[in-house]
Amino acid sequence: MSKIGELEDSLEAYEQKEEIRKRQEIQYQTDRQQWEEQHNIYKKQLQSDLAQQQMRLQHKLEESAEKINILQGITMAKDKEMQEMRDARALEQQMQTTESSMKHKEKEEVNRKEKEELLFEIENLK
Repeated sequence: MSKIGELEDSLEAYEQKEEIRKRQEIQYQTDRQQWEEQHNIYKKQLQSDLAQQQMRLQHKLEESAEKINILQGITMAKDKEMQEMRDARALEQQMQTTESSMKHKEKEEVNRKEKEELLFEIENLK
């Protein structure tokens, strides 16, 4: 009977080990399922955070683009204003040069007439 007792003890030990293994397997599956659920929650939260951050960055990018457009407009307006000022100065200089040239010609004409009159008077005196 000792052989039967040993076999029964061995069978009982095997059944206990098998029961422990089944409980461990169930615990493993439960832990794994909980981990996957937590992982999926964390993953969804990260995706949501990423989408929000992407929207904020897109908004900042659009604001920056608007500011750049405004600054480019200001720069173009200032450049145009500077060009108009240069053109106005050049026109003013051209007008002054023309006026000076006309005055010079008038003086030459007056001098020529005075010279002719003097020559005429000299001719008359002879």
